[in-house]
Amino acid sequence: MLSKLSFKIKKTSFMSICLGAMFISSSCVPFVPIVKAQAQEKITSVNGIEISDEKREIAKTILQEVLQQIPPQQHEEYVDRYLTETEVVYGLAVEDGLDKNDLFEKRIDLMRKRLLLDMYLEKKTAEKVTDEEIKKVYENQVLAQSGNGEEVRARHVLLKTKEEAIDVMEKAKAGDDFADLAKEFSTGPSGAQGGDLGYFTAERMVKPFSDAAFAMKAGDISEPVQTQFGWHVIKVEDRRKVEPPSLESLKDQISTYLEQQARAQLLSHVLQNADIKREAAAKAE
Repeated sequence: MLSKLSFKIKKTSFMSICLGAMFISSSCVPFVPIVKAQAQEKITSVNGIEISDEKREIAKTILQEVLQQIPPQQHEEYVDRYLTETEVVYGLAVEDGLDKNDLFEKRIDLMRKRLLLDMYLEKKTAEKVTDEEIKKVYENQVLAQSGNGEEVRARHVLLKTKEEAIDVMEKAKAGDDFADLAKEFSTGPSGAQGGDLGYFTAERMVKPFSDAAFAMKAGDISEPVQTQFGWHVIKVEDRRKVEPPSLESLKDQISTYLEQQARAQLLSHVLQNADIKREAAAKAE
């Protein structure tokens, strides 16, 4: 309840989603090798069709989301399975005339457009992901949240009125167990855990709460502190120094974050300038 939003990044790939949908059978079934291969071997052809290194790399791009879910030592074997399955079943589908199916053509047309969309966004947003921008995000969103390199572990009791807070504070300073007081009197969600908020940096909490907590020593109990949530009585359990993660360790995540942000902004811009017509959807009977 007290915490501000923290810096979170999630990697998403337009290409893997779009192309993965074209070969959904390959990515959704359990991993069972189709061909028993010896160590260090790789498939070079299937039914006379060459499996080049370039084709393998393209397959890895398509399967990147799937490959993240399996051990690295199984990646090559999974790519072999994917390419083998694709070429074998493709031949059977063509023999069946499915490549002339109208629905197939429509699906391919949509997938082609989505792939081109992905390539266009990659090209236009690549310039946004610079070392300078990565460093700026790191400083503004990672280092800023690490504060002065110190964390506090605290408990608190949240109450509705100052009078109630004073009463709890006096009980705590008289020797009553703070965790028991939180369980009995706190109106906050941490009350059931004895008011325990765990470790936090100053920037993760609302300012009046942080100012009070970081001005205290371990074992101290605060005077009542007012925030927009109510009145708090705080007990600091511990203080410790922390080192923020390095820029190098977060570089790939921040790069992905900037890429996603640039894509979203570009998409929003082009859609605003598009001629889009709408009509009321038919009501379900």
